[in-house]
Amino acid sequence: MSAALPYFFSDSLRARFTQDIQDAIDSSRISLDEGNWLRLLNAANSESTADERVPRADRLIIGDGSPDNAELAGALFISDPARTAAPVFLSTLAFGIERFESRSSLLGTLQQRFNEVSAISTLEAERIDGSLFEARTLAVMREQAGHLENLSVQLQNLPDMRAAAGKALQTVLSQKGLGSIDVFSQLLQLVDTEAGTDPRGSVVGTQYLADAAV
Repeated sequence: MSAALPYFFSDSLRARFTQDIQDAIDSSRISLDEGNWLRLLNAANSESTADERVPRADRLIIGDGSPDNAELAGALFISDPARTAAPVFLSTLAFGIERFESRSSLLGTLQQRFNEVSAISTLEAERIDGSLFEARTLAVMREQAGHLENLSVQLQNLPDMRAAAGKALQTVLSQKGLGSIDVFSQLLQLVDTEAGTDPRGSVVGTQYLADAAV
């Protein structure tokens, strides 16, 4: 039994692209001729990029410094290199193959769909040379790595339990007019509360208010 390929493996993305084309044909989003033309990308390589019979595939790049978007990282902007006024296509992992009458209509859809693409964004198309699906795999992996790195930074910046509990207690004290008490420096005494114990000799330790709030 053959092992299943990872979801973002280049062969998996090639198979997914082929299925997306068929789904678009079956749902009448694209014609059969357009589907057959798009299938030429399955065998595209560095030598075929100069062939105007083969669709041109570009990666989309937001040029204003906006955060990367997971879908745009793996998106393919597909156009006809021989006909600049021909319809264009967008291939994404979330929406499959989509057809647009013009580049402006594609941009309008992206602006509605993604917060990162605003009216003042510069959206650039960069031609993909070489293996299309290996490039797509690398683009997705780079975006995922960047996302995990950002998440790690956010987690490191989160306050620990003591800091969070102390801050909450400080807020409560301020609301009660006791804001002059610093919960991180004010000590309280820990006493033994057993019946009959003399309070003066029952102190068993001290603790900061912030620690007691945890």
